Amino acid sequence: MVDLYEILKKLEISYEEVEHEAVFTMEDIKKLDEHLEGMQLKNLFAKDRFDNRYLIVVDEDKRVDLKALKENLNLNKLSFCKEDELMNILKITSGAVTPLAVVNDKEKEVIVILDEDMIDKDILVHPLVNTKTMKLNYKDLIKLFNNQKTNYIISNIPIKEQ
Repeated sequence: MVDLYEILKKLEISYEEVEHEAVFTMEDIKKLDEHLEGMQLKNLFAKDRFDNRYLIVVDEDKRVDLKALKENLNLNKLSFCKEDELMNILKITSGAVTPLAVVNDKEKEVIVILDEDMIDKDILVHPLVNTKTMKLNYKDLIKLFNNQKTNYIISNIPIKEQ
C-alpha cells in the first residue's frame, strides 16, 4: 500500500489534519465538532458505458447534473461505480472517497474532474480514510496529480436546480 504521507512529504506539501469519528455522508461531516477552515469537497466515483472511470470533485453543497456534465465534456452516459470498483481501483471505501486516492491508481484508470470553483482555495479531503480530514491548498492537489501522472480536467461542473 502506498504511503500518502511519504508522498506529501517528498513533494513538500503542507497540510493540517484532524481526527474524528468515522463519517460516511456529507451530513455526517456537517455534524463533526472537529473543523478545519476550507472548502469541504464531495467526491463522486462514476464510469461510462466503456468503463472509463471518473472522480468528480465539487463543493459539498453542489448537486451534480451528470447528464449536463456528460454533454459539456463530450462523455458517454455516466453512472455511479459500485463499492468493489472503488476498492479495486482506488483502494478505498465509499465513506473515504477522496482525490488523494489517485496515489493508489497504479494503472491510471481514473480521470479526475475538478470543479473550477476550487481554484486557489484551501480544500478539505479525507487522507484515504474516513476518520480524518485534511486541509491542503488546491495548488498542492494539482502538484500531487502532476507527480502521480493523474489525468484531470478542470471544468465548470453543472449543478441541478434545487
